[in-house]
Amino acid sequence: MNAVRQYFMRFLDLVLTDALALRRHKLSRLVPDAWLDWASWYAGNRDLTVLSRSQCAQDLYCLFILEKHFGFDPYSDKGTFIEFGGFDGLQHSNSYSLEKLGWSGLVLEPDSGNFAKCQENRSCEVVHAAVVGNNGPDTVSFFKDQNDGELSHIAGYGTSRAQGAAATEEVKTTTLDALLARLGQVDILSMDTEGSEADIVENSNLPVSPRVIVVEHNYHKENRRRIRTRLEALGYVVIARSGNYFDDYFVRK
Repeated sequence: MNAVRQYFMRFLDLVLTDALALRRHKLSRLVPDAWLDWASWYAGNRDLTVLSRSQCAQDLYCLFILEKHFGFDPYSDKGTFIEFGGFDGLQHSNSYSLEKLGWSGLVLEPDSGNFAKCQENRSCEVVHAAVVGNNGPDTVSFFKDQNDGELSHIAGYGTSRAQGAAATEEVKTTTLDALLARLGQVDILSMDTEGSEADIVENSNLPVSPRVIVVEHNYHKENRRRIRTRLEALGYVVIARSGNYFDDYFVRK
């Protein structure tokens, strides 16, 4: 088994260093062309990959989409981002690398403790608020997971992995539409709110349409369906990236 594992890892290294070798050896039949294009881009942008702190290269894949669909140059073009679920601003951040590339934007974090850390770690504006849909409440109870702060969530949501949510905090809210209207232009919107994403999307009209949206659905089939249905109705096309099974990506038509 160890030998098989070593060969498999060598295969992955080959993909990420020279995706064209797959085509030369006719191994491309094993993987979709879309994945090969992504692997080629990833291998050719190592200076970008070292900036990333995201969990599954979500930030890099969004840059890949921007370049592929909009002719965006990740090295010279400066965009705007919004990230929901900033945590401490570093761990698994989908916007940290963008900030380092000179982008501007907003990070939202409901937990007061992580909000303070995020302010220390980031130079962009950090907002202490939870995001809800239009006509949502002015404040919400926010459950802080004591085992894993990244699994903290608004009361009534949450994932099966969250086990230590004992402490609660009353947090003011804002809406996605208000944030979009405030910025006026958004290139990447990253949504990770541990279960409330579908309700936010279904109760938003997107007065400003982000170019690329990455939304966590966390394997929840019904939430994934709801997110896709609403965003497709708002003029987006879904891209489900192979290798990342808990986020979907959407690109504006």
